[in-house]
Order: sequence, then C-alpha cells, then structure tokens
Amino acid sequence: MLNLLDCDNVFSKRIKRKSKVGISLALWGLFLATTICVTSLSAAAVNDDTYSIAKLAPQELAELDITDLMNIEVTSASKTPEKLLDTPAAVYVITAEDIRRFGYRTLEDALNRIAGIFTYTNRMYGFVGVRGYAMPGDYNTRILILVDGHRINDMLFQYGSIEEDFPVDMLSVERIEFAKGPGSALWGANALLGVINVITKKGRDIDGTYIIGENGSRDRKKEVIQYGLQTPGGLDVAASGSYVGSDGQRRIFFRQWENVKQRFWGRSIDSDGQRAAKGYLSLGYKDLRFMYVDGTRTKKNPYGEWKSMNKPENYIEDRRMFMELDYDKDVSKAHNGKLSFRLYHDYYMIKESKLFNLGSLVKPNYLRSITETGLQDRGAEARYSLDLSSRISAVAGFEYFSLYDLLSYDDAYQYQINSYYLQTSAQLLDSLRLVSGIRLDKYSTFGKAWSPRAALIWNASKTSSLKLLYGTAFRAPHLFEISQNPGVNPETINTTELVWDQQLNTRGRLTISLYDYKMEDLIDGLTFENTGRIGSRGTDVQLDWRLSNGMIGYLGLSAGKASNLVTHEYLDNSPRYQSSFGVSFPLWKQKIFVSPEFNYVGPRKEGASTISHYGVVNLKITANITDRFDMSFGSYNMLDKIYFGPGLAPQPKRTTMYQMNYRF
Repeated sequence: MLNLLDCDNVFSKRIKRKSKVGISLALWGLFLATTICVTSLSAAAVNDDTYSIAKLAPQELAELDITDLMNIEVTSASKTPEKLLDTPAAVYVITAEDIRRFGYRTLEDALNRIAGIFTYTNRMYGFVGVRGYAMPGDYNTRILILVDGHRINDMLFQYGSIEEDFPVDMLSVERIEFAKGPGSALWGANALLGVINVITKKGRDIDGTYIIGENGSRDRKKEVIQYGLQTPGGLDVAASGSYVGSDGQRRIFFRQWENVKQRFWGRSIDSDGQRAAKGYLSLGYKDLRFMYVDGTRTKKNPYGEWKSMNKPENYIEDRRMFMELDYDKDVSKAHNGKLSFRLYHDYYMIKESKLFNLGSLVKPNYLRSITETGLQDRGAEARYSLDLSSRISAVAGFEYFSLYDLLSYDDAYQYQINSYYLQTSAQLLDSLRLVSGIRLDKYSTFGKAWSPRAALIWNASKTSSLKLLYGTAFRAPHLFEISQNPGVNPETINTTELVWDQQLNTRGRLTISLYDYKMEDLIDGLTFENTGRIGSRGTDVQLDWRLSNGMIGYLGLSAGKASNLVTHEYLDNSPRYQSSFGVSFPLWKQKIFVSPEFNYVGPRKEGASTISHYGVVNLKITANITDRFDMSFGSYNMLDKIYFGPGLAPQPKRTTMYQMNYRF
C-alpha cells in the first residue's frame, strides 16, 4: 500500500512500507500502459459511430437538452433502470459535464448544488447534512454512499467518505445520483436520509487516453491518467489512476483552543497537508463485468493532542479497496426477465498516529501512540426482475455479507448479515402506478430489521409526475457502539414525502418536495444507549436548465425545521434556510465557458451559541483550445470568506487551481 506521508521525517517523503493488498501509483501507470498495449490490438475494429458524450465536440454538447437528462435511467431508487419521472423517490443527477464545467474536485463539492444539502469539514473528514440532519459527531453514517452500486461506508464506523478519501477521482465519474429519502427497502442499513450512487466512466465514456495535470495554491498537485475502449464485440475497458497532494492551509487558528497564558496555543502551522492515490479498473464483456477500486489517503492532523500541535507524528492514514464480479443476463424476452449475480470482497484499513505531551511546554515529554485496524468482508447477491403481466413487475433478491478482523481475528469484529428483499410495481391506471417493497435484514449481532416502503406515482402528462412516498429505514449500530453496549438497537426513520417532478419544455426540470421525517432510537454518543427522538419537516425546490446556446445552470432552495420531538428544541448544526445557485455560459462561441457558483447556508444552533450564516462564491473558467486539448482555472471561496463549522472548526480559505487536459 502506498503510504503518502513520512510523519517521522519530512512531509514530502514517502514511507517505504509494504502491504499485503493493493498497488502503488507507479504500478497503476504500468498497468494502464499494459492495458493500452493489449486492448489497442482491437482498437481498429471500434465503430467510429458509437455514441459517447466524451466524443462530442463543445458545440455538440450545447445541443444536449434537459430531455437527455430526463431520459437517463438511474438505478439508485429501485436497483433497476428507471427514468427520473418514474422513480419512487426524489432523484437528482449531476453529470460529467456538470463536474467538468463547475470544476468539482471532490464529491463534497458536487453535493453542495443540491437543494437541502450542505457540507463542512473538521479539517480531517468531510460531512454532509441532509434536510436539517447533520448531528455533530455523526460521520455520514445515516447516508449510504455507493460506487456503481457497491457500498463505500466503511466497516468500522460506517463513515461515508466525500473528500479526497473517496476512492474514485471526480474526473473519472460519469454521473452522481442522489436519491433523497429512505432506501433501506432495497439497499439495507445506513440509507436513512438518502442514497448517493457514484457511477464511474466506462470504456465507451472515455474512448481514448487522457492525461490530466493540475497545479494550485498551497502546493496542490494532481495527475490523472485515463484509458477507455469499447469494441463492437462487446469488450469494454476503462482504467483510471490519479494522485493528488497538497500542503493545505499553512496557518489555521482554532479559536476554541486558545490559551490566554500561551497565546500561540490553538495555531496550527504547516499541519494541514494530505496525499491521496486512487484508481479503478473496469473490465466488461457481454454479460460479465469485473470492477476493482482502490484508494488510500494520508492526512495530517492539524488539531494534534494537548500540548502537541504542529507535530508531524499526528496523522491518519486510511484505505478502501473492493473487487466485484457482476453477471447480468436477460433470461426471458417475453417477460423482460433479468438475472443478476454479484460477488464482492472489501478491505478497509485505518491507521492513526498521535503524539502526547506528558510534560509541559517548557520541558516536553512526548509519547507516541499508533493504532491500526484492518477489516475485510465478503459478500454475494442474487437478484431477479421480471414482468409478471403487462401491468405488474417485480424484483426480488437475496444478499449475504460476512465481516471479519484482518489483523487479530477478534470475535468482536465479526458478524454476518442475511438479507431478503422484494419490490413490486403495479400499473393501477394508465397514469397511476403503485410501488411497494420490503426488506428483511438478519444480523448476527442484534437480530432482525424490517424496512417497508410504498409510492403512489401519478403521471399527469409525459413530462410531469406527482409522487406520494412513504418509507422506513434503519442504521445498524457500528462495531464501536456495539463494543460499548452490546444491547444497543438500530436507529430507525419513518418518512412521508410529496414530490412534484416537472420537465419544462425541453430545457428545464423543476422538482418540488414536501417532507416529514421522524427518527427514533438515536444512539447517544456518550452513553451508547437508544435515547433520542427527533423530526424534520420542510420543503426543497430544485430547478435545472440547459439552454440551446450552451448555458447550463441550477437553483436550489430549501426551508425546514429539524427539532427534538420531546423537548421541541431546534437540533444543533441544523440550518433552517439554504440556497445554491450556479450558471455556466459560453463567453466566446463554444470555446470558453465561465461558471460561477454561490452557496448560502443559514445560521445554525450549537448548544447555547449560534454558528453564523455564510455565503461562498466559486468560479471556474474552461477553455477548449482544440478537440483534444483544454485548459481550466478555478477559484474556490473566491472572496476568501471566513466561516466556521460545528465546534468552531475553521472552514477552508480561498484556493485556486489550474488544469490541463489532453486526449490522445
């Protein structure tokens, strides 16, 4: 495994440490070169007329309208392909063109454009709040994050990564699907507030070789190489490897830690850097597909421990890897029968190094602590979907999951899950459809969890639908919570939502949601007992448009109230109002695009104090020099706004980046 920080010597040096699993960035480059040589033998047979958005010239991209977006078949809501108007959820799509135009560097950047979503960082990890739920101390455990339908939430704390610790680079993403609301009826645990499914680029999407270089402020450097090929014979190859490094913000001032007698205390200097390497390989042939994803990140800890700030020994290293083999076969044309199997294997490792000062600032006596945990799991899923009649369809499946401790094989870090699910869709009238589903998860740790759902969808026209949604979901207690209280039970949520989804001619999409959420049996972070009962209600409005002159944009508005249902107090870190706006327009022909964004988050309560509201402006400029070469410039938090997250954690100041992209 590639360890990216030498925390005992100089930050820029690498630790020469072997790993049982994984490949380094150099091996990724060698592998990509080998793949290019092998698959290029059949490149001459590629049909030049094969449709790929990656092949479209800028002027052709301008001709794509909202109809193309509405016709995208998403799988996040039902595990089967559905158009946006037909999904039993409010689903939002962020395309590869959105990522390119607005310069989203991480999943965290991209999510901020969706109504009712806001993100923040504690300078170690990124967090996302959904419809008023962003409770301090929660590591995105109530959101299920997927890569091509594969769970990314880690096996130890159920943390869902959204920053550079996410194992796929954003330049390798074809689209992001965000299905708001409970998704446990099909996906199981963690899908309380929503399901985020990141779809990677396949060979047909890349269609060639790309080399991408990036430089930016704070010594940020990034290199990406991509290769993709699809042949008429059914072979699809996609591979991507990337490396990113940054020294981070040089000076960070933690106000809550300032000591009056030692005024320098609370000032972190040169302790915010990180290094990350990530990549994936996708091999598809007809009905078979193999997927390998691997990402590792090492992040300096700017907090440090008491009296030991600004020490290179304070860092965290984590790694996520998975391999998956999928088989999808059409077995009955008469009934649209489809049989799907998948086998998968995951590896997760986290290593934390801390330095403690047992003495004083004058006579320090340092003690270094290093903890490392490695976990693996194996699983399998079988699924079958078919049309029972001209008006009724169904999908049923079974999944098995087994977790074990890689390092010590401790029984405390082992458990199994057997899951069964069924979802049916009945066309009651020509314009009225009923979707119902249920899932049973049987854990070896705490027992059973049932997750039902129902949706009544009225297609008022070919371009609009009204959806009445009901659902439940759960979050299973993670391993640390179980170790502290073996009798702890899962958290649960019950939701009711009304969604109006409207296509505006061929150039816009409007989605309005009214929701009412109730979450019970919250696990207290101190006592590890089920004590909490909270609720949230409000509305989201999202408008997306794609004009014929090449302009694309979005507007998101949300208002809601999240409170404790017992005390009726507002929840901490829960803004009542949010808005987001972005527009990308051609400055000159279809060669230069200017893409400003604005994100506003209202004030939030935190204990007896208040986290102030803030507005952040980003700007991205993209220049298409030739069909094979483009350049871009980005400025994030362009106005250098000073603002804070929970615990007075200072948020990132202004950063800039310059990027060049060349296609062979």
